[in-house]
Amino acid sequence: FEFWVENSSDCGKCIAACPFSKVDKELSANEFWLNK
Repeated sequence: FEFWVENSSDCGKCIAACPFSKVDKELSANEFWLNK
């Protein structure tokens, strides 16, 4: 998960393209992983 934290911009792009975007698209990348 360090990769996602250090590359929040890329993480956002991944979430936007992944099914995870259907969970909470309003959450930021960091909030998404921290709440997980």
